[in-house]
Amino acid sequence: MAYPQILSAYDAVHAWAQRASRTASAAPREVYFADWSAIGPADPACDIALPLAD
Repeated sequence: MAYPQILSAYDAVHAWAQRASRTASAAPREVYFADWSAIGPADPACDIALPLAD
């Protein structure tokens, strides 16, 4: 989740949307779900959400 490494997650989400012929309807965002006091440095902590048009 550190910058600039997190940018690869954004790139992956945008690449999936292109392959699936989907169009973004808003800017992507980070959705955090981790318990920061319980995770390690390699544990997942957030998703990249890309709102898509219908």
